[in-house]
Amino acid sequence: MASIPVAYSALSQPHLAQFVREQYGFSAQTRCSLLKSGIAHTYLITDGTQQAVLRVYFYQWRSKEAIREELRLINLLKEEGLAVSYALPDLKGQCIQEIEAPEGLRY
Repeated sequence: MASIPVAYSALSQPHLAQFVREQYGFSAQTRCSLLKSGIAHTYLITDGTQQAVLRVYFYQWRSKEAIREELRLINLLKEEGLAVSYALPDLKGQCIQEIEAPEGLRY
């Protein structure tokens, strides 16, 4: 039988924890666990008493520009005082990360 390409992969939780440590400066105690799989994978990031959520969009589900606009709207709502979940910038001030997955680039 021929090899069938991957459409959507579940990313390694320990490797995502390491990615978060490197990109965001979280501690060595940072852990990652899959919360939900739907139109994107949602991971819970824990670092001692801190918690954050990491969303990894499915391959080709949203363009980087579409995600940028989504974040712009969320930030506008946050600035207006609405209780919304917002993106945390990484150590370089970026809110969108690129992850190479078996099926291709994911954000």
